[in-house]
Amino acid sequence: MKTGGAVLDELAARLPSAEISEALQASSSLWTTRTQPFSKWLLVRLGWANPVSAMTNASAIAGKIVNDEGLDDSSLDFQLAVLDN
Repeated sequence: MKTGGAVLDELAARLPSAEISEALQASSSLWTTRTQPFSKWLLVRLGWANPVSAMTNASAIAGKIVNDEGLDDSSLDFQLAVLDN
C-alpha cells in the first residue's frame, strides 16, 4: 500500500499541465507537510511548460508555510524551487 506522500507524488506527476494552477489553488487550502512538497512539484512541472505562470503561482502562495523540519518558511522557497528547475 502506498503512503499519502507517495500517492501525492504520483498524482503530481500525472496531472495534466493545464490543470496544475487549479490543483495548486486547491492544495493551498490544505497546507500540511505532505501537501507542500506536492505543491512544489506541481510548480516545478508548471515551470517546465510556463515559467511565468509558475512564478506567478509561487508568488501568490499565502498562509502558514513550514519546511520539512516543521519550521516556518515563506513563498520564497516555492519560487526558488521553480527557478532551480
